[in-house]
Amino acid sequence: SFGQTAGRLELVGGNMSTTRPLPVTGGQLTGTGVISGLGAVTVSGSAQTRPGTSPGQITIGGTYTQTGTLVVELNGPAPGTQYDQVVAQGAVALGGTLNVALGAVPAVAAQPVNSGASAPPNSAAIPP
Repeated sequence: SFGQTAGRLELVGGNMSTTRPLPVTGGQLTGTGVISGLGAVTVSGSAQTRPGTSPGQITIGGTYTQTGTLVVELNGPAPGTQYDQVVAQGAVALGGTLNVALGAVPAVAAQPVNSGASAPPNSAAIPP
């Protein structure tokens, strides 16, 4: 099976398919695209998840575990075009470090993470 310990696994609008676990223990999982299939994606250790290309979305078909660093941009209220997203179709477990780059100052007080009826399965949206 594939495992990443350094470098970049960059999604450039395409689709990567896996039925096996995809451990990322170093380097970056970055870009915009889809990791389809039922393989579990785990980002741990010194690894970073950096969705988008200012900003964008990474979609994961299986489960997603984040214990490394998640780096996101918040530039407005529109998902995928004004703020980064990681969307997983399976279970999600979050831990580690969250780094947020604010490109726009919200007009109102920040809202809590919202995974309401309009959100895709197991995703979270952070509105301005």
